[in-house]
Amino acid sequence: MMHLQRAGRLAAIPAGYVLTSLVTAALVRILPMHAVDAVSVGFMVFFAIYAGLILWAFGTRRPARMWIWWITASALLAAFVGWSIVSGGRS
Repeated sequence: MMHLQRAGRLAAIPAGYVLTSLVTAALVRILPMHAVDAVSVGFMVFFAIYAGLILWAFGTRRPARMWIWWITASALLAAFVGWSIVSGGRS
């Protein structure tokens, strides 16, 4: 059981990167500024979000609950970003 928890926390490193990328992509698409400025803000926010997610992953007592939150958030953000791209959101 201990190895499963450790593996789940180590898997949070790439999963956190994916979730942070989706958050950043959604943020860039909704910020009301020029695209270049939105991308710059997105990159600055990226590092803070990723650090927070990794701290959450290694500091939680309930990794299963964290994974439920991450998977749900990733699915919702992926749907939003996909919809935004298809509908021609930010040009």
